[in-house]
Amino acid sequence: MLDINLIPTDYKKQIMFARDNRQKVKMLNLSLLLLALSIGLYLAGNNYFDIKIVEKTIEVAKIDPAINKLKPIEKKYKTLNSRVEVLKTIVKSHLYWTEIRDEVISVLPEYTTVQGLTLNSDPKKEQQITGQSKDLETVAKYRNNLENLPAIKDVKINSGKLSGDQDTTGVMGDQIYDYKLSFTLDSAAFKSTNGEKK
Repeated sequence: MLDINLIPTDYKKQIMFARDNRQKVKMLNLSLLLLALSIGLYLAGNNYFDIKIVEKTIEVAKIDPAINKLKPIEKKYKTLNSRVEVLKTIVKSHLYWTEIRDEVISVLPEYTTVQGLTLNSDPKKEQQITGQSKDLETVAKYRNNLENLPAIKDVKINSGKLSGDQDTTGVMGDQIYDYKLSFTLDSAAFKSTNGEKK
């Protein structure tokens, strides 16, 4: 069979060229549409985040005064908390202070009294005993008795002098001596109560 082309060649080229151009214009329009859509989304997204930032800034501005109102409450809480800690220390200290007091009194020699016992919850600080005795030899004996207690160490006689007080009972004799002893507590003393380890 014989093919006969009835369309002139130039005209055919123009039709092909026009078809290509329409295809390119369509692609260009689609690209422009996508670009416009992307720009719109970008601007809308930025605008959305700007609005959210403004909203959050307003919320923070509202919260700030409330936070400032909480500061005095926080200060009161800290004060109360520190008082609770002091009370805990006192209660805990009382447990071993009672035991130490009982031990200190249990080794008193005859004709010796304890008039003051100063205990400190810091194991590095010295504890003190003040009292009266019939003579200085008895004070030295008391010092040795204390040194033999497991919770007490480094017992020193700080002073021993004739007292201005008179023995009205006649038990200690005519003369009374005031004494002052100091000692430190072994760290084990702070862990035990009534002979039991915590």
